[in-house]
Amino acid sequence: MNRQRLSLARLERRKLNIRHFEAFYAVGMLGSVSSAAESMNLTQPAVSKQLAALEHETGQQLFHRRSGRLEMTREAAYLFEEVSSTLVNLDGLTDAIANIRRASLGRIEIGCTPGLSYDLLPQTLSSFLRERPDVRVSLQVETSDHLLKKVLLQQLDLAVIEDSFQHPIASSPNYHAIPFNVTCVCAVSVEDPLSRKSVLTPADLDGRPAITLESGHEITVQQQRAFDIAGAVFNPAYETRLWWSGLGMVKYNLGYAIVDPFNADAYASLDAERTIRFLPFEPGLLHGMALIYPALKNIPRAAELLIAELRERVAG
Repeated sequence: MNRQRLSLARLERRKLNIRHFEAFYAVGMLGSVSSAAESMNLTQPAVSKQLAALEHETGQQLFHRRSGRLEMTREAAYLFEEVSSTLVNLDGLTDAIANIRRASLGRIEIGCTPGLSYDLLPQTLSSFLRERPDVRVSLQVETSDHLLKKVLLQQLDLAVIEDSFQHPIASSPNYHAIPFNVTCVCAVSVEDPLSRKSVLTPADLDGRPAITLESGHEITVQQQRAFDIAGAVFNPAYETRLWWSGLGMVKYNLGYAIVDPFNADAYASLDAERTIRFLPFEPGLLHGMALIYPALKNIPRAAELLIAELRERVAG
């Protein structure tokens, strides 16, 4: 047998196309033209014609009939191995192209603050990855300052951080920024009689112990201003760096806290005993956030789609 004569690369340069090899492969696998035609959604004459063209190009008989089945000749068996490998590779390429088209490949490096890591990001990723099971995600949970540095160093594809609604982070040559604001809520223990109200105001909280973030934090500053305008006493009795420890203090009725809705939703989703009520606070206090991503890095297409989905979610 002249193997050079049956080289698939040489045959592909002639008057053959992939359908000829698919027909040959199907007949070789199934042992009959009728079964091959059915598997390919073709007529039997069409498959027979493709086989005949392939035999003409190879100059070899590829099948002989034995016990009612078509069996491959020695020449065909050699060609079958090469065709099988080629078709498997083509299937892989087809899948890869489809995945790229729907942004279903690659790895996304994401960063967020602790409060967003329990609810907003997992909830968004759940729906996003359901349609893109081959995308891999690394979620880094750190403070806003650390996340901003990582975006500046092009180490993250995107991050959601705390911002100032009064002086929002602006896009720079190194990163893009999408600022947005959320309205804070008031957290009180269910043991507190105030939990039975529908809305809380500075007058309701006059002189009561407050659980706050550091004194210079945007929410704390706004809270002080709102109490001053209302003529109420703001009593920041407890200070914490993270809302989760602060909400633990609220749970045991040490005081109330004005928190952003992301931390509130995250805590509520895990608070099976419903130990805290989150109520509207008037006047409304805004908490600035920003979605940031590098300007000097070609982020994956999947990351671009995730950014769009996050924008919709926070806007809603």
